[in-house]
Amino acid sequence: MTWIDRALLVMDERQITQQDIADALGVTRGAVGHWLCGRREPSLSQFLELSDALDVSAGWLLAGE
Repeated sequence: MTWIDRALLVMDERQITQQDIADALGVTRGAVGHWLCGRREPSLSQFLELSDALDVSAGWLLAGE
């Protein structure tokens, strides 16, 4: 399972949309879509903000720990 799989799992369980993430991080919904499709990678600071927005640890999001 990749960080993308874990992010999508949490988003589905908590009914969090890409737009919700975009609004929380101050990026476009398109940027979030690119991350979640694997076309682009978020920066380290964006990844940390993403884990905060999903209310999970960065370690769990990245490696399932």
